[in-house]
Parts: sequence; structure tokens; C-alpha cells
Amino acid sequence: MLYEVSETFRSLQGEGYWSGTPSFFIRLAGCNLDCPWCDTDHQRRESLSIPALFARAEKESPGCKRLVLTGGEPTLQTIQPLIDYFRERGWYVAVETNGTGRRPSADWVTVSPKAGVDYPEDLSGDEIKIVFDGKSDPGRFLHCAFKHWYIQPCSQDFEPAVRYVLEHPPWRLSVQLQHILRIR
Repeated sequence: MLYEVSETFRSLQGEGYWSGTPSFFIRLAGCNLDCPWCDTDHQRRESLSIPALFARAEKESPGCKRLVLTGGEPTLQTIQPLIDYFRERGWYVAVETNGTGRRPSADWVTVSPKAGVDYPEDLSGDEIKIVFDGKSDPGRFLHCAFKHWYIQPCSQDFEPAVRYVLEHPPWRLSVQLQHILRIR
């Protein structure tokens, strides 16, 4: 089985609960949404097998053993075999999804729903991360099953997100640490 990959890299997780944690990222190509702030280069694609991805992760991220599958939208590809392969070899696997596909079985699932999309009532994961523009209503997800709730500014104007978090517990603020530190 081959995966369409936009890029792979080692860095710090820059968002949410695991912010600051060393991780190896596999950014899968393709998405079913078109978000203006997306940081995926949808033109760049490389077809790689699971063993090739694992070998790259082991080489480029020695001792790390923490994989983040992101995109694009990773659930557009059949990612469970990829998740299982890494987990069977002692890796902790996190998946970042927009929540429109089937929820994968991974160690950690981050759902980042987008405005204007109808989501199922049973949306769930370990954390929910709303990219906040000051206009959308994150409260529509409060009935969903998540352990951690994050609001993330969609621009360098943090004030609307900060104000929302101050006024709406249980939300917490997540900033894109990778942009502040100027890393990938």
C-alpha cells in the first residue's frame, strides 16, 4: 500500500495539549476542504510505502518514537495500517483530522472542525481544536465527547480568541508555537 505524502519532518508539536513535544510528522496529501489558512502544500506529492515511511521516521527522528499524522486530511487515505505498523514498533501515534472522515484508532486524536461543515452529533476525540475567526460558534461542539478543548487564533490577532476563552470555560487557548519559534 502506498500513501500520498506532502512532506515528512521532525519538529516540536506546535499546537494543543502536546505543544512543545518532539515529534515526527507525516503530512499526508489531499483534503476535502479548502481552508484559507492551511499550511499544506497540496501540489507536492510523493508516494511512499509504510516500510519506507517507517525507515524515514527512524532515520530522521532517532529516539523520538512519537508520530503525528496530519494533512491535508489524513482520513481520506486508509491510515489504520500505517498507525498499526508504527504502534506495533513502539511508537505513540497521534492523528490530526478535520473530523469529516471515520475516526481512526490511534493513541491520540485531535479533531479540528471547520466552519460551514455539518458534523455528526457523536464527534469525539482526545482534543478538539477550533481555529477561531471571532465569528464562528465553538459552543456548538460542547455536547461532543472530548477531554481537552482548545481555541486557536486563525491570525496574529489573538485578542478575539483570548476574549472567547476568558468568557467561555472549558475552552483553553492554543497558539501555533511553530510560528512563534519559526520552526516547521
